[in-house]
Amino acid sequence: MSNGDAMTSLPIMMALAAGLAWLLTARMVGYAKALQLIDHPGHRRSHTQPTPRGGGLAFVVVQVGFMAWLSSQHGHWVGAMIGLALVATIGFADDHQPLSASRRLLVHVAAAVCLLVFAGGVNAPWWWFALMALWLVSMTNAWNFMDGINGIAAINAALAFVAYAGVAVSSGDMAVASMALVAAGAAMGFVPFNFPRSRIFMGDVGSGSLGFLIAALAGMLWDGNVQSGAILLFPVLGMTADAGLTLASRILRGRRWYAAHREHLYQWLVRSGYSHAQVVLGFVAFTMVVAFPHMWIAWSVPSWSGAALFSAMILATGLWIFGKRHCLDRVRSGRA
Repeated sequence: MSNGDAMTSLPIMMALAAGLAWLLTARMVGYAKALQLIDHPGHRRSHTQPTPRGGGLAFVVVQVGFMAWLSSQHGHWVGAMIGLALVATIGFADDHQPLSASRRLLVHVAAAVCLLVFAGGVNAPWWWFALMALWLVSMTNAWNFMDGINGIAAINAALAFVAYAGVAVSSGDMAVASMALVAAGAAMGFVPFNFPRSRIFMGDVGSGSLGFLIAALAGMLWDGNVQSGAILLFPVLGMTADAGLTLASRILRGRRWYAAHREHLYQWLVRSGYSHAQVVLGFVAFTMVVAFPHMWIAWSVPSWSGAALFSAMILATGLWIFGKRHCLDRVRSGRA
């Protein structure tokens, strides 16, 4: 298939992925209710009604299915497909019966190693292998941590996938572009069931898989150059900033950083009176108004990529600190 034909088919593939994910999610609602896979409200949760979970399996099936087709055309996708299937499987098992954090982490590491080995990572320097494995495992868990309110994980993942598709098209990598847009379409097919009100949660099967696939696609687009690496961080900056700054804050205060909590900025915003939709749209606005313009600067002038990333990170940190203080002021003034 020529690049021109591929460009024409990309929107069709994205739409088909969205439609198929929508249909499968509808079936998952009934499946979750039948097996009593229900998340009940609690002091560490941001929802107020019992809600089925595990709906992320629907879009993961679409993503893994398309990756299987890519694997038949390009063998280097086999590792990514197996890795994604491993993350989805342990997540789906955890949605049915909670597993230990160490067991989940072990499978996440195995998934990362599998992807890297099949991609030829054994021939790369050890530090590159370790860095990429850390990136894959970190993103898998960061997206899981950030999946705490309606729509935030799926919508922000879709934005990242679309951005990576643009990078892939510009570099002529139509396989990555097609995978990214299929992933975006599949994630958006789930959104009507989860945003602004939720009929089903994606569960660990969905959130971990989204994080792993985002990290995998970014890794495939990275050419080993620091400048291109910086460009690939912008689409996920809003989500990773909240996850990373919250983690750092808990470590500095001597908290058990690995324990469940409600200290992310998005959780504070909901607890201080903002709706799930308002918070999600705030994260989307950050990506559109701050991250993407900085990404365009870094793309246009590669020598400025480091400065652009530093600028965006400073803004993200400032907004995170301001947001926390704003939430405290709302609670103290009785506006929450």
